[in-house]
Amino acid sequence: MNPKFLVKSDVTINSSAKTIVVPAHEQWKIHSLIAKLVSTATAGNRALRLSIRKPDDTVIFQTDALNTQAASLTYFYNFMPGAANEDHQAKKWFQNGLPTECYVPAGYKIKIEDVTAVDAAADDMDIHIQYHNVGLFGI
Repeated sequence: MNPKFLVKSDVTINSSAKTIVVPAHEQWKIHSLIAKLVSTATAGNRALRLSIRKPDDTVIFQTDALNTQAASLTYFYNFMPGAANEDHQAKKWFQNGLPTECYVPAGYKIKIEDVTAVDAAADDMDIHIQYHNVGLFGI
């Protein structure tokens, strides 16, 4: 079986927190999550966190970016299964690992947020999740 490769994006402006819920009757095998955070001029350090949560918001996996992002900057964050955590602040990108086989079942949530919420209603974050929908029974 060769499941279809898909991308789920959220590019809503004026938000530094995004939550994607896996739809009913689906199970996603995550290949990567890419986030771009554009911080406003409001002073303060942003701290990005990715979590995978059960439908009741119980956190089952969490990883934090290795460094913070100051005001008036654009950084890119890459989250990939099995990847090493890397800090390339000078190049304005970070990489964090996800579980090697990262399956997220229906109803579970993928949440990425600036946990400091410095300017949550004005910072802009775009996210793109690359995944396969392997269905309820996997591949």
